[in-house]
Amino acid sequence: MSATLLLEPEHAPGVATIELGVMLARPLAGFPRSRRFRLHGLGEAYLPFVGLSSLDEPLAFIVVAPGLFFDDYVFEVPKEDVELLGLDNSDDARVVVLVSRTPGAAPTANLMGPLVINRRSGAATQVVLSDGRYRAAVALEAERRLSGA
Repeated sequence: MSATLLLEPEHAPGVATIELGVMLARPLAGFPRSRRFRLHGLGEAYLPFVGLSSLDEPLAFIVVAPGLFFDDYVFEVPKEDVELLGLDNSDDARVVVLVSRTPGAAPTANLMGPLVINRRSGAATQVVLSDGRYRAAVALEAERRLSGA
């Protein structure tokens, strides 16, 4: 196994229909009490977005598979995170990004801090990409998702 995993964009919309228990190896910044989450569909009207709900406190996020919006979103998972999550290869990993919405503005995705989830075990962590290629708030273009481009 290599020291890092190269993750390609995920295009399968099936992420919106999954139900998966997720255990964060490290809590998300600003939410130290939440480590146990449930990744779940939000219903047909909200596809391709998915809910990420804390089981430890009243806290929920919206997430999406970044490959549905960003074909060129590729990054390496650091060796320490590969080992932390028990990832044997890139097929073991599911990547989602947090989505934010400000009234009157397009929703944005945090491409700088993706969540990497081990599909088999549910172990997860937020990877902080500090190389400057990605930003924490990148607009999601509805036309791109709807057209499949």
